[in-house]
Amino acid sequence: MTGIPPDHSDKSDRASVAPKRASPRLTRKGVARLAALFRSNQRENFGYTEPRHRGVAVVVCVLLSVLLWFFFSMRRTTGLDITLPTRVVNLPPGESFVVAPPTSVAYRVRADGLSLLPLYYNRPYVEIDASAGEVNFETNASGIPSDVRIESAAPPAFFPQLEASVTVRIPVRLRADVTTAATYEFIRFPTISPDSVSVTGAGSVVSRLRSWPTVPFTRDNLRDSLDVQLPLADTLAGLVTVNRRHVMLSAVADAFTQGSRRIKVRITGAPSEIPLATLDPEIITVTYRVSVSDYTRAQNSADFSASVAYDRIRGDTTGGVIPDITLPRGLMIRDVSIEPPSLRYYNYLE
Repeated sequence: MTGIPPDHSDKSDRASVAPKRASPRLTRKGVARLAALFRSNQRENFGYTEPRHRGVAVVVCVLLSVLLWFFFSMRRTTGLDITLPTRVVNLPPGESFVVAPPTSVAYRVRADGLSLLPLYYNRPYVEIDASAGEVNFETNASGIPSDVRIESAAPPAFFPQLEASVTVRIPVRLRADVTTAATYEFIRFPTISPDSVSVTGAGSVVSRLRSWPTVPFTRDNLRDSLDVQLPLADTLAGLVTVNRRHVMLSAVADAFTQGSRRIKVRITGAPSEIPLATLDPEIITVTYRVSVSDYTRAQNSADFSASVAYDRIRGDTTGGVIPDITLPRGLMIRDVSIEPPSLRYYNYLE
């Protein structure tokens, strides 16, 4: 009995086919893991909170990225506009500048960022050698590192001009506008102390000075005392020196009011005690302004008087004389007026 041979084709086919490698496909589980990196890992479970470990990792990655960006940016060559202050050196004793040196120099420089960084945050002084005939700021820029290339400087150079120093004493010119409040007046007008300063500089410069001004100052509605330190204007900085930088400005204001008194006018200097003339009227009204603090004393003072000299009456040709008003000492009395403004007189006939 011939048997049918067993069919081994399926086994041989399976044996001949090599096993396939799994393709790197993004499975659902992988997607979930990737999303978890950007999702908060905080989970609340009955008040318990897990730490955010992945949040710390993200912050560290960001910081590393910033540091790498900063490092590569600083390695790149770039230009920078910077202004550096100046400093005068080697100025001979007893000499001064005729032309003021520049107080700063504006540079256009180029270098990599790491070289420009300290120059930007720690700006050095540019030295001006007063003993040199020329100071070239483009080729001789002290304080700028050698690996920094200077493209331009403004001003490009300075030519020191010196003269023998001279010291003069000139008055201080007050530039102040001080006003009092309504019904107030100055009992001590604005004054400065000291009222003069000593200025030292080149002879051709200080010989043209007539005064040294203060900085402008304004004060309105002054009602009491004023004492302020007022700076002097720095109009010739670097060219001359002044022995002081400030003066004291002082003033005093007080409230004023109007007062009036009726006073009998006396005739003085008559040759005898017998009346030789009489005035018409004999009593006048004196009106004045007085500080509030002195008002009572002014109203009661016996030193408030009015008089006319007899010689004025004898020498008068107009028919009227103006009396002299004597005010009490130590009282702030102003704007005195009388009514009537002049007096008639009559001579007695013997």
